[in-house]
Amino acid sequence: MAGDYQNAADQLSKKHKIKVFAGQTGLLNATDMQADRYLGILYLKRYGYSPGGLTQIVFAIDELGVSELGPFDVPKPRMYENLGPMIDIIGEIMAIVRVKKAKKASEAESINQTFSKSTLTFEQMTEPVSEDEYCVKENVVEDLKRLTAMDTTKSKAEEFGALAVKDGWESAVEKFNELYGQQAEQDEFETPSAIKAVWEPFRLEKSTNLQRISSVKLGTLAVQNEGNPAGQFLVNQAKKEGRLIEQLYSLVPQDSNTVEITPLVMEFKPDMSYYCLKEISVKRAEKEQYEEAKAMRVYKEDFVQSQSLAAVHFSPENILKRMNFRQVSQEKEAADANAPVESERAP
Repeated sequence: MAGDYQNAADQLSKKHKIKVFAGQTGLLNATDMQADRYLGILYLKRYGYSPGGLTQIVFAIDELGVSELGPFDVPKPRMYENLGPMIDIIGEIMAIVRVKKAKKASEAESINQTFSKSTLTFEQMTEPVSEDEYCVKENVVEDLKRLTAMDTTKSKAEEFGALAVKDGWESAVEKFNELYGQQAEQDEFETPSAIKAVWEPFRLEKSTNLQRISSVKLGTLAVQNEGNPAGQFLVNQAKKEGRLIEQLYSLVPQDSNTVEITPLVMEFKPDMSYYCLKEISVKRAEKEQYEEAKAMRVYKEDFVQSQSLAAVHFSPENILKRMNFRQVSQEKEAADANAPVESERAP
């Protein structure tokens, strides 16, 4: 906050004939940082071979404390302390990073609250820079627009289904791209340049081998990401995917492997979207397959549970309780002044 970093960058660029940039980002949450095209791939070498990601390191400062660093990680950073040099995974950039401001997640102070969410920018970037200011009011308005558009989306999905029955699915997709394709917003940053020319908002997608996600798997994923500040995003995505798969399975009757009436319009609220389904096919496990896999699954589950219990069984508190350990000590009682003094010659 005190030094002229831009002047220092200019001097280094002139002296060493390399590109050096200086600047500061806005207030970014862990998900924004991890998803950024530059910040998300910066890492710092630590003990061993596994790199420590920028997101996990900076969110471990005491002012936030939402990330955990292990014994083989880099030391916990502090405010205004230089971190680096950090390098990206593909070896294009190197950076010195420091945290100069940290705020925990909280409710908005007012509907008009705004703050910067800008990330790294470079002169050689030719892509258009997206809006880097977060405005509570604008985001609320966008959410309300999406809620209002849900009825329209449903009617368009039903229109698409009727058109698919009449003219075929490929023809319906082409017709919808012709009618409504120009209204869809293209994300120039997210769409790879190789497919921008053929990008279309409406298309047929085929998903195979969709398996239900068990609560055990979701719980395991949550435990594995406890020390990861962006881990909740992964857990939420897995939960959302699990809900979609469960909803698709629920459309198929128990006594059948397919849905008889198609096309079928299905609302999926977590994504605020509608699916027009052409076909659903379920491959159910046969009893013979279940019997073959049962023994191995039971053995695997028993092994996992025994390994999980080891940390509890051999904890110091449980060892003391289980073995009934007690401190060995001799308590000396205070002498009674009224008690007769025993003779040393007593028999």
